[in-house]
Amino acid sequence: MTFTWAILAGLGAAIVYLTLCLAVGGPYPLRLIEGTDNRLSTSKAQWFLWTLAVAFAYVAVYTARAVHGDHSALSTVPHNVLIALGFSTGTMVAAKGITWAYAGKGTITKNSAENSSIADLVTDDTGAPDLSKTQLLIFTFIAIGIFLINVFDQINKIDLGGPTPANSTLPDIDTVLMILMGLSQGGYLGKKLVTMSAIGTLFPSSVNVTAGPATVTLYGTGFGDPLQGAATPLDSGVTLDGYEADVVAGTWSDTKITFTVDPERPPVSTWQAGVNQGTLKVGVTSSGQPSSSTVDLFVTSSPRNA
Repeated sequence: MTFTWAILAGLGAAIVYLTLCLAVGGPYPLRLIEGTDNRLSTSKAQWFLWTLAVAFAYVAVYTARAVHGDHSALSTVPHNVLIALGFSTGTMVAAKGITWAYAGKGTITKNSAENSSIADLVTDDTGAPDLSKTQLLIFTFIAIGIFLINVFDQINKIDLGGPTPANSTLPDIDTVLMILMGLSQGGYLGKKLVTMSAIGTLFPSSVNVTAGPATVTLYGTGFGDPLQGAATPLDSGVTLDGYEADVVAGTWSDTKITFTVDPERPPVSTWQAGVNQGTLKVGVTSSGQPSSSTVDLFVTSSPRNA
């Protein structure tokens, strides 16, 4: 029965924690891990998960010992568990600080999303897959999973042999896992630090391509300058709803890019029959790094036939 009572108590602690989160978020439970742009924050999510895991583990292990008559608080919290909590909290705070610093300087522009999505946790603000976020979540899930398995093992030992000095604390997290977590969180923050390209405005902000391709100029910061003889910097380009657009030769600079909207190329060419206008999301990839924001371009074309 010790194991059952311990797990139920741990789940009770988890439910209390989740209830408090619901109280903060109102009818939308994920609001607590949203950023100011209405997107789910990966750094807040891993901080939330670690807090939930440690709260469950502490109450479960304490209950297992209490059932056997030892009602004293757990004597210590292992070094690596404290580091894991510190990592998650520090990454969350640092990520928010970097974003606010860049936004304050105008280096990035954070456009709010209409709705958040689970996909936000593994994609950037343009919707493109983000390897640094994916890596961070993968090692977070692995570390938490192994930590909880060790918690269950600790409870089982208490059930079989009663409280001892060896089980008077939480199980520790393996050092190799701590290194992997540290590297993934460092990579996540490092990517945020090198996020430089930010879109400001378009001119014009609407075009008519009924008679053929139209030219649009994109203004911003941090686009980078191409090497001599190259049209764009390496691994750079302009996208329209995720499709690559043609950059006008000789126009790419650190603050301005001119590109064309061609009705015979995607995304306009993919519009359904009868559709003759729509809003395209314009983004920039500079040296392999997607811009932190997009701008809208309204396009009018001749209706496509069925």
